[in-house]
Formats: sequence, C-alpha cells, structure tokens
Amino acid sequence: WRVAEKACRRIQALCQPNGIGQAAAEAGAIEAVVEALRAHPQVSFVQGSGLSVLHYLCIGADAAARARAQRAMRAGFIEAAVAAIRAEAQVLGGMAGPVQ
Repeated sequence: WRVAEKACRRIQALCQPNGIGQAAAEAGAIEAVVEALRAHPQVSFVQGSGLSVLHYLCIGADAAARARAQRAMRAGFIEAAVAAIRAEAQVLGGMAGPVQ
C-alpha cells in the first residue's frame, strides 16, 4: 500500500500546480488511482491521496474536465469510494453508523 500511496501523492503533486491533469489522465492516472482505491479500501492514506488526486484530475467546468470525470466514473470511482467509506466505518467500529 505504500507504493500506491506514494504514487497517488506524486500524481497529486504533479497535477496541482501546473494543471497537467489531461496529460496524467491520458497516461492512465485515473484508472491507476481507482485501482489503488479498490486494492486498498482500508488504508486511509491511500484513500485520502487517491480521492484528492481524482479531485484534481476531474475539477473544472470545461469539456476536458467533464470527460475526465466521466472517465473516472467508468473506471469505477464511485464504487471504489463507497467501498472505502464502508471500510472506514468498519475500522471505526461502526462509529459512523450504518452505511447503506
């Protein structure tokens, strides 16, 4: 999971200041991050970094940002995020209440 976390943080750092989100998406970053989320649903470091990366990759009002958001959804982002929320609720001993 440490490799997944570091990869997500590196992609986040690359996308944040200089807006290379499109290039990262074209290189497969969206699918790689979603796969990391799926592979490590109970590792909060991976989840936090991964969700942040997807935020930076998909934010924006232009057509390219909307296309990246669609790509993230097709890659299974929603399902991976829900699985992470459920896993976190279990880790917290149900403190978050039931997740439907």
